[in-house]
Amino acid sequence: MQAIEIKTNAHNGYIKLHVPIQEKEVRVIVIWDNENDNEKNYDIKLLKNLVHQASKADVFSTITNPVEWQRQIRNEWQ
Repeated sequence: MQAIEIKTNAHNGYIKLHVPIQEKEVRVIVIWDNENDNEKNYDIKLLKNLVHQASKADVFSTITNPVEWQRQIRNEWQ
């Protein structure tokens, strides 16, 4: 596993990523600082919709043994 960190700004709820990779599966983690925010800076309905869409994408269909898959993922971190 390889990782790079790219810092960018969101504009109207969207971010652009210019990632120097070829056609490979990637994982995206979005982290933002909200220490000074009194309000949430996201729309929970849109997030729920995205999760619903992701579940329909069937991205985990190739995993036959979820417990073993999780063990393999954890072993990559060591």
